[in-house]
Amino acid sequence: MPRRPSPGFLLRERHRQHLTLHAVAMLFVLMVLVALNRRFSPAFIWVHWVAMAWFAIFLVHLAIFSRETLASMTRKRERP
Repeated sequence: MPRRPSPGFLLRERHRQHLTLHAVAMLFVLMVLVALNRRFSPAFIWVHWVAMAWFAIFLVHLAIFSRETLASMTRKRERP
């Protein structure tokens, strides 16, 4: 009989899926914005500001993921 995954594993897996979705959405939307920027205002490149802001938000998401992953990997030791 297969064992059920631990709650910590499920938490890490859910966060990993959210982080991956965030990264894919960021890349897709930025590609669309680059195309729109080149099409409608090629003289003024504004898409890099959007990319920097979104990347900063992604870094915050990554930091939260890292912190909660490490917290869920540690086990409380029982005292004798």
